[in-house]
Amino acid sequence: MTDNQKRILELLADKKITTEEAYRLLSAMENGGTEPRSSQARESVQKVVPKYLRVTVMPGENADPKHADRVNVRVPMSLIRAGIKLTSLIPAQARDKIDEALKDKGVRVRVSDPHVRGENVLTVEDALGGADAALVMTAHREYLAEDWGRFSTIMRLPLLVDDTGLVPPPDGLTYVGMGRKRS
Repeated sequence: MTDNQKRILELLADKKITTEEAYRLLSAMENGGTEPRSSQARESVQKVVPKYLRVTVMPGENADPKHADRVNVRVPMSLIRAGIKLTSLIPAQARDKIDEALKDKGVRVRVSDPHVRGENVLTVEDALGGADAALVMTAHREYLAEDWGRFSTIMRLPLLVDDTGLVPPPDGLTYVGMGRKRS
């Protein structure tokens, strides 16, 4: 491996260049300065979109030791995206009933969206107070201005799942990034 190839891989590891840029640079070095020959290979580098969200369910503190197994669940991302889109069609009265049913089951969902106004829509900080995780599902530019690392002190479990690829990995939070690259 040449020094130039090592430098390109270091830039990729430091997230200073994208996978596609690294591929182009490495291919250009192999081809004597020309673009990669295979457009199909270039497309395979560009389209790395996760199909599943892996969730590990841990047993509770008071769980029976006989039944205290960890469970791994793979949730299709298409199902999550469809669910988010469908929720915008639910009337307010039905949404309140769903929220109550989820609360009865111990699931609390709080929404923060800078483009939506309403009594159930919170600021990011209010939504994440005591939260188990933050899930970014919309690519609002306002989320870039947030200092996501500061939320680690108010969250119960500091986990950020970014489906948009918009938010850079913050310090202090466990980050799971998906989706498109920032431009």
